[in-house]
Amino acid sequence: MAILDYGAVAWEGGRSRLNAAATFAVLSLLLGTVIILVTPPRGPDETAHFLRAYGVAQGDFVPAARDAQGRSGVHLPRRLHAGFGFFENVLVGEKTETWSGYGQVFKDYFSRSPGALEHDAPPVFVPYGGG
Repeated sequence: MAILDYGAVAWEGGRSRLNAAATFAVLSLLLGTVIILVTPPRGPDETAHFLRAYGVAQGDFVPAARDAQGRSGVHLPRRLHAGFGFFENVLVGEKTETWSGYGQVFKDYFSRSPGALEHDAPPVFVPYGGG
């Protein structure tokens, strides 16, 4: 009888651990998403992190693509490069006393004309160091 009781307790304990893990995962996704949306990129190396993450997502675990100067990097599709360039310019641009924050940056980004980009345009090589 003690073995059955132990089995019942072990089963209930396993189920509660599963519930705890699921609750943790759901809360992490929800709160993590909120944090991502309300925390603007601030570090000087954010573009390098983005480029490297994009490269890894494309399967480039060990950087293989190189330009004529031997710098490793990633090929960004033209449309992605256009958005990347917009935010790169904001990041490296001088913030004057008229700087109104990232709220205005996102308004400017979404109100801009995306321009005519050819669907078959070749990707743009961007060194992992950014720029």
